[in-house]
Amino acid sequence: MLQPNQAAQDPRRRQPSSAASHNTARAPFNRCPGFCVLSATNPRRRIRIMGVQIKRVYDDAAKADGFRVLVDRLWPRGVKKEAAELDEWLKNVAPSPDLRTWWNHDADRMDEFEKRYRSELDENDEVAKLRDIVAEHKTVTLVYAAKDTTVNHARVLRDFLAD
Repeated sequence: MLQPNQAAQDPRRRQPSSAASHNTARAPFNRCPGFCVLSATNPRRRIRIMGVQIKRVYDDAAKADGFRVLVDRLWPRGVKKEAAELDEWLKNVAPSPDLRTWWNHDADRMDEFEKRYRSELDENDEVAKLRDIVAEHKTVTLVYAAKDTTVNHARVLRDFLAD
């Protein structure tokens, strides 16, 4: 089963000493960027499925963002195209105007919004283009403009891509 940005730690695994923990050559066992699953042949090995992350467009772009895709239907206020440092703008993977208006970023409606948005994504041809982008790049950042980092459509889209 996919686990976003976390994996259960094996209690039998010996913890590294404090001197060894400063070695950055290998990532610790319990960390895995993106979505991970356990290997069927070796339960101590994590397999990285995809490196899809989300980030606000108002946050500074970083090299670690990889391929940056704006997933909002409307251009973010006050952001110049050069400053956004985007590689792609996929307007049509955003929620429909009717759904966005109904939802209005209301946390109480998040569960129902997620169901409706996922239904829209199932019928959306533009999702295939986004899946191709994810397959072609090691890391993809879905960029959005919403203020709330948990109540937003980009989180739902990221989770949808992992399914």
